[in-house]
Amino acid sequence: MENLENFRPSEAARYLRISISQLWNLIKAGEIKTVKLSKQVTIIRRSEIEAFIERAAEVA
Repeated sequence: MENLENFRPSEAARYLRISISQLWNLIKAGEIKTVKLSKQVTIIRRSEIEAFIERAAEVA
């Protein structure tokens, strides 16, 4: 995968190796924050994904 600063939700799910449904559940639970660029475009910053991975590693 490219070295992206921002991910679309499908790219973030692929990066985390989870389903898109699991990703949306994490977003709804407040575990991962998104940025709404427009009514139809949502992105997730790489820094947010990396922070989520670090938090998950601390719990495990």
